[in-house]
Amino acid sequence: MQDIETGSLWSQVSGEAIAGPLEGSRLNLFPSSMTTYEQFKQTYPRGLLLKKPLRGLPNSNYQEYFSDRTKLGIFGRVDKFRRLKGKELVIGVRMNDKQAAVTKKVLKKKGYARLNKLSPQVVVTYDEASLTISAFSLAGLSKDQIDDLQFKDSQLSLKDSDISWNAVTGRLQSGQGDDLPAVPFTTAYWFAWISFFPDTDLTK
Repeated sequence: MQDIETGSLWSQVSGEAIAGPLEGSRLNLFPSSMTTYEQFKQTYPRGLLLKKPLRGLPNSNYQEYFSDRTKLGIFGRVDKFRRLKGKELVIGVRMNDKQAAVTKKVLKKKGYARLNKLSPQVVVTYDEASLTISAFSLAGLSKDQIDDLQFKDSQLSLKDSDISWNAVTGRLQSGQGDDLPAVPFTTAYWFAWISFFPDTDLTK
């Protein structure tokens, strides 16, 4: 992607300027969630929508690329990627110079995944009711609490405890404690993510 102000080119995966006056600079990452507009308005009733004007056909210009499982990138790379097929979607998280990723298939099946090789550990959730993916830091929990973490009915909770959090927002729902802080994540094809972060710990 390119910023108009300086003309610098930026990597969408690493957030680093790869050409132009700001080459070598890195963008700051901010937490977000992948969700529906309905859920967004429910969570943030005063939130604003940035809507791209419709030009030409209603479908994305990349629709053919998205649907072709063999086409990797604009130069048509050969799929020789280990551990996963190149076009497999993953949720990638970077934390203190370490990287971890979980496949979207795992999230849809289990509802959540703990990225325990990161420090602090991170939990990634998928709430099927609202089609929302979120990621939260577990820095405020003890090791025993992290081991007792479970997911059910759009909530994260601790076994044999009244403590629970909303799996979409991370807000404390019951019991005593703090909200779970949201952390930045990237949704990417495996071939793109692993090309930038070859030492990624993978949950699949």
